[in-house]
This record gives sequence, structure tokens and C-alpha cells, in this order.
Amino acid sequence: MWIPDSSGYICLTGGKAHVGDISKKGLREILALRDAQIQGIAISRDGQFIYFSAYSTESDIWLLDLQ
Repeated sequence: MWIPDSSGYICLTGGKAHVGDISKKGLREILALRDAQIQGIAISRDGQFIYFSAYSTESDIWLLDLQ
């Protein structure tokens, strides 16, 4: 999923959230949960937050500030 300013993208790999930086051509882990896997992910319109759901024995919705 592209960040609104097109500077990078957010993706899920192995149950962890990563941000891809276009200028550096690299992938950086931004979130991993010890007891759960991140499943669904979305980014706010202003690119400041990501929303995600995590799966363990129950599903939860979380909010992460990207700044």
C-alpha cells in the first residue's frame, strides 16, 4: 500500500509490518508483535498513521503513529 506522498509503501511480510523507502531502495521493519501476527493494514490519508489488525486467539485493531 503506497504512502500518500508516494515516498514509499507499507507492506506485510511474515506477519510483520515494513515500510519500503523508494529513495534508499530498502525495506525497514516498523512493527512486529510478540504474541500475534499483523494481518490487515491500511494507511491514513495524510500518511501519518497506519491501522492494522492483529491475530492471536482474538482479533484486535491497533493504531500506530508513523512520526
